[in-house]
Amino acid sequence: ERGGFRAPPVLSAADLADLKELPGVQTLISQQHKVIVLAIGKARLFYEGNPVVFGGAVGAVLGEPKPGDVVTVTDHKGKQVGWGVYNPDSMYRVRMLWLDSIDGPAGDTRDVAATLVKRLAAAVAVRKSLQLPREDTNAYRLVNGEGDRMSGIVMDVYDKLVVFSSSARWVEVYKDEILKAIGAHFGSEYEVVWRLSRDRLRQDGWAPSAELEAADALAAEEKAAGGVGVVEEDMVVLEMGVKFAIAPRAGQKTGHYCDQRDTRHDLAKLCKGLQVLDSFCYSGGFGIAAALRGATSIDCVDSSAPALALADKNAKLNNVADKLTFTKADVEVFLDGAVLEGKQWDVIVLDPPKLAPRRDDLERAKNKYKRLNKAALQCVRPGGLLLSCTCSSAMAQTDELLPVIRQAAAEAGRQVTVVRTYGAASDHPVNPSFPEGRYLAGYLVAVQ
Repeated sequence: ERGGFRAPPVLSAADLADLKELPGVQTLISQQHKVIVLAIGKARLFYEGNPVVFGGAVGAVLGEPKPGDVVTVTDHKGKQVGWGVYNPDSMYRVRMLWLDSIDGPAGDTRDVAATLVKRLAAAVAVRKSLQLPREDTNAYRLVNGEGDRMSGIVMDVYDKLVVFSSSARWVEVYKDEILKAIGAHFGSEYEVVWRLSRDRLRQDGWAPSAELEAADALAAEEKAAGGVGVVEEDMVVLEMGVKFAIAPRAGQKTGHYCDQRDTRHDLAKLCKGLQVLDSFCYSGGFGIAAALRGATSIDCVDSSAPALALADKNAKLNNVADKLTFTKADVEVFLDGAVLEGKQWDVIVLDPPKLAPRRDDLERAKNKYKRLNKAALQCVRPGGLLLSCTCSSAMAQTDELLPVIRQAAAEAGRQVTVVRTYGAASDHPVNPSFPEGRYLAGYLVAVQ
């Protein structure tokens, strides 16, 4: 069982005594280590590089570790697998920071700070291989959680600003060590903005301070009063030469969606001389990239007035405002209306927000995706293109989007051919031993 919450196993006194007598475990306990013994047959996952021990893989917990404690992980025979940070209140029971099969024997030391410096250096090396940053791009993802062996950590870099997103309890426990690791690499010329992914932190057993609870309550009041999303953009970044105003301190996520960078600019190459619909446009990324590549007109649709204001600002920054129009509307309602009016575009981008935050939401979300794709397909001119995306990990990991598109096409009376497939941009690496890290999928289909 890889997912879902499972309480720590309860073993008999005799079973515990037997485990403590295993030579490897006995040595670790004598050295004052707290130990997680994996269930039979589970160690192979971690020899192959899996960075997370789910609750279902735990066979025994020895030494009464507390949330955030460093624990040594062994197989069911007591052979050391590696070490990480423990959380009994999370389905991510141990987030591994060291794997003996990859990093070599851990020895007696468990130095979180030094290990984080090493992990960060490896992440930097990967981005350098991708030529990030470079002259035309100073917005990129530096750390992508499990893909960079730092589960619970996301770091985006915007020029000389590092925006840190914390989504795990252990990250808050080791905040000082993490900040020192960032400082060791970037030095004093970079500013660090520390942001909290509150929902994911709460799922991980984290409790906010009284001050944070008060701030959340104030934000909720402002949202109820209609002030949601009114954010001042305080810097401009470059993405393949395109300028984007971002709000790294208060905008969505870390202030900008770097994950669609490669897809935005790949699709833009196909839009010269065409009419484009950018639905769920947010900051106008797809539409502006298309305009710069020669699209004749772009209709941008979003339900958020602040998002449309940001998209308009970005269009003006890039001197393409004359090509873009902005409509505040529910995208499904907008598309249904366009179907009734017989309105069509050469290229349609369908990039909705997360519709299935949990697997329990999957069936409901699939129906929503199908309605959206059916209407969008009916609005694509024969011979045109539809880019359909999902950022719901439950959809991406199960490859559910393509069957949904196929069903939508059948109901819409359209024939579709997949011409390209997409995932998150290259600076969002996925650990092959942790497919749960895949969350973004996109299909470019030709429509007849």
